[in-house]
Parts: sequence; C-alpha cells; structure tokens
Amino acid sequence: MKKISLRNPCKKHYIIDPPIEVCQANSNHPPKRGDCDTNIAEKFNWCRNIMIISWGFAIFFAFSLMSEMLTVRRGREFYEALPVEFMPRQAVLQNSPAVSASGEAAAFIDISTPVCREPQPFVSFVDFENKRESFPSIIGWIQSEGTIINYPIVQASDNNFYLNHLPDGTSNKQGSVFLDYRNAHDFSDTNIFIYAHNMRSGDMFGTLKYYKNPDYAAQHPSMSIFTPGGDFTLQLFAGYVIPDSRIEQPPQNFESLAHFESVMENLHSRSVFTTDTEVNFGDTLVFLCTCTERGSVHERLIVVGKLCGTGVAFPAAAGVDYRRTERAEIDFSNTSNGYVMVRFLQKTENDVRVRIVNPAGAIYTYHINAPNVWETFPLSGGNGVYDIGVFERVTGNQFATVMRLETDITLIDEFAPFLRPNQFVNFYAGSRVVLKAAEIVRDAENTLENVARIYAFVVENIEYDFELAATVRSGYVPDLELVLERRKGICFDYAALMTAMLRSRGIPTKLVIGYAGNVRHAWINVHTTEYGWVNNVIWFDGERWHLMDPTFSATANQSESAARFIGDGINYNPTHLH
Repeated sequence: MKKISLRNPCKKHYIIDPPIEVCQANSNHPPKRGDCDTNIAEKFNWCRNIMIISWGFAIFFAFSLMSEMLTVRRGREFYEALPVEFMPRQAVLQNSPAVSASGEAAAFIDISTPVCREPQPFVSFVDFENKRESFPSIIGWIQSEGTIINYPIVQASDNNFYLNHLPDGTSNKQGSVFLDYRNAHDFSDTNIFIYAHNMRSGDMFGTLKYYKNPDYAAQHPSMSIFTPGGDFTLQLFAGYVIPDSRIEQPPQNFESLAHFESVMENLHSRSVFTTDTEVNFGDTLVFLCTCTERGSVHERLIVVGKLCGTGVAFPAAAGVDYRRTERAEIDFSNTSNGYVMVRFLQKTENDVRVRIVNPAGAIYTYHINAPNVWETFPLSGGNGVYDIGVFERVTGNQFATVMRLETDITLIDEFAPFLRPNQFVNFYAGSRVVLKAAEIVRDAENTLENVARIYAFVVENIEYDFELAATVRSGYVPDLELVLERRKGICFDYAALMTAMLRSRGIPTKLVIGYAGNVRHAWINVHTTEYGWVNNVIWFDGERWHLMDPTFSATANQSESAARFIGDGINYNPTHLH
C-alpha cells in the first residue's frame, strides 16, 4: 500500500478517497461512514469558491483594464482631433512661426523668450470664436511643447462634472482639463487653479509628475495658455507634493503683500525644482493640480507658474505704499507705472470724488461710483509731486476732506499712464472690447495697421447718440461693453472705446479731453514706433496722419468742411489727458 502522511490526511488532495483506516488513525473517535467524503466535499467546494472568486477578480481586472484602455483611446482620439479644429492657422505670437530642426513649421509656439513686463500685441493662436456654439464651456487652451499636454480648458459650475466628462459633455473617465469654478473665466484673477487627472497612460496631466526631476523641469520651463482675450506664456517656477489632507489652496486673490510673501515662501520651501523667474505681488499665478500616490498615501502634485505676455497691463492695489482711514484708502504702490488706486470704504448717499492735482497744477476730478471697489486713476502729468485727495459733498458745492496725501513720482517711461485701463478707459481680459480688437487686427502687420483698422471700425460702426448727448449729466463714465453692444455713443464713448482697443493691443494711447472750438470734446492721440506720438489725426493718406478724432470723422463722414475746421489741429485745445 502507498504510504500516506497522517498529519492531516483529510485536508490532502487525493485522486481517490483515502482508506478508512487512515481516517481512523487520525481521529480519537471512530469515524462515521461518509465523514471523509463530507470533509473532502467541503474542501472541494471551498477550493471551487476560491477559484470562482479568483476568476471573478481576474475577469473584473481585465474588464477594468480594457475599459480604461478603451476610455483612454476614445479620449485620446477626441483630443487629437481638437487641435485640427481649433488651430487651423497654426499661428504663433508675434507672427513668427516656430521652426523645427527639419526646417518645417513646428506645431508648438516658440516660448523661449517670453515678455512678462512690457505689454505686447498678441496674435490669437486658437480659433475660439467659430467653435463657441459647439463647445460653449471651452474658455482656454493649454499646451506644453514636447509633451502630450495640448488640451482645451473648460469650466463648469462645480469642480466635479469635468472629472469624468470630455469638453463636449460626453461621459468619459479621462475627464477634461478644467478651470476652478470659483475662478473668473477670463483669467483675470491673481491666482488661477487648473485641474486634470494623472492618467497612467501619461495623458492629461500625467506628465506633471516628471517635474519632480529638476532636469526635466529645466528642459520644460514653460507652457502656453491661449484664451479668447489673449495668448500667454506660463513660466513655471515651483512644484511640490502635498498630502490631500494638508491642501491649503490660496484664494483667487491675495489679501495683502504679507499674504503673498507668506505663500511664496511656502511654495519655494516645498518646491522640488528652482528657476530664475522673478515673481512679484500683483503677478498672475497659475496652479496646475493633479493627483498622485506614494504607496497608500494620496497626494496632490502642484506645479506653479507665472502668466506672462498678456497684451494688457492691468492695475493692482499692491498694498506696499498706501494710506487708509476708516472711510477711504489710497494705494500708491504703482505710481511709477502711472496710476493710483482709490476705494471708499463706506456706503453713502453723498457725492464722493477723487481729486488729483498734477505737478503742473492741472486739476483732475473723478466720481467714486461704488463703495469698497478699487478704482484706477491715471497720473498723466509726468514726473513730480501729485496731490491726491478723497472728498465728500456736505452741502451745495461744499466738500469735506476724507483723506489726502502728496507723493513724488518718477514714471518708468512716458508711456506708462497710457497703457493701462482706468476709470474712463475700463476694459479687462476677455471683455468684448478686447475680443473685438483682437478680431479686427488679427492679421495686421504693424502698429500703424492696428491703429488704422481699429479707427475704421469705430468710425464706421458706432452711431452718434444724440439722445444721450442731450441728457448726459456730470460724472458720466463710458460703459464700453454697453457702447459696443448698442453700437451707439457720444464723443466721450467714441474716444474711450478706441483708446481701450488700442491699449489692449499694447499701443500707448492718450484719451484727451478738451475743446473743439468752443465745444467740450474728447479725442485720442496714439504712439507708433515709426512716427512717435501722432496727435489729432483723422486718416492716414500714405504719407502722414490727419487728425484722428473718431467723433468728427463719424458724424461729418470725413467731409471737406470738417477737414477744414480740423486743419492742422489748432482748433483743438486739450485740457486733460487720461
């Protein structure tokens, strides 16, 4: 007989039932008939269940893997098709095509020398306008040269929907690259948060994990972000990993300079790579966020960059130099850039005004429109001492001083006051004014062509509003979005609209208030690299400019009588520059 171990023979696997005496030898009690049969049957059932469960797990894993592969494939096919639809022109910033080593036009923009401080005219790289109906949620595009990142940016009313939906709304676990729902869709916040999955395939933000390697970070120092309002370079300067439980997301805008400095110190202390990028209070920061894992610990990987090359220089209350009382605050941190910011801190029914006296003694008076809102006012009188005050009407023409200060300023250059939005020339990235200006000059070859196209649009499309002119009251401030929507306005609106459009293109433009003959009037002066400041021009005849007053040009239809009146500009008497 074959020798059999007696340690636990009923738990062995036998081809046939073991002899009865073996079971007897392994038990203190005489076995009943069928005991071993029962034990073996139970063991067989247990093994069978284990095998069924194992096969179930295997099938489930295989199905999940195939499902994820199919998801990635469908998502990749969707995303690969989008650049063809959205980037038909393959245009690049400054009209300079990037060239590959083979000499062919590259598919990515050359971002090796981004401009961060000086406003630059931009060329729209992504055709958002023609796709808005099909993809209403797309508000931007992000692209990283040499990587798989080349995706539209979408935004929903929460941060959940696009975790498992493509930009067209199709359900897909690959999800989308999406902007935080709390951020402004026009990228006008100081801190911008963009999310996407870290796919095992490397898709979406799957390549961000490589920024843990300083060498990779050095080879990929920047990305491109395109929006309807302008094209940007994102200069990456920090990357860090933090457990989900410790995420401390900054607000959309920093509360103060001290808050900004605290966040920057925290970023740099955690960062796994360093760069020479200079980051200052008021710069726009973009936080690229994705998930990662270290063992069983769920973590968040965040790569941070500075947005550059906006084409628009926006004002900011930096909180470096300021004066504050219980009722008002004046921020004069950026006087070298040609502006001061003021806000009234209390609700009041009284008339509140800002008065600025420039070094030449000229007095500029502005109305405060709403409480607790920063408003920007230009310092257009050159270098020297400015007297800046906030006043509240007490009775009649009597005003009480709320606060007042003097500051001695030195402008960074003569153009600084005439490149930014202010109360009279109010525009922002993504606004209709900026988008229309970008559309008008999309293929313009130089500054003069930018000026000519915008000028022609204003005089040909904006109708003079005689009704508004007859009823307008003191303190009127142009609402440029409304002017563009209604296609009607008064002289102030004409000049402010053209000024805003030109400034949004990085062209220094003066909004001039004065008299045309004996009539209070508004017009513009522009600066070109070819001819310097061009004052009081109506049209360009190929050799020289002729008085660019968009109101007279529109109402007089460039008539000979208007031209004779305007002449060489001697009938124009400027009193204020904005």
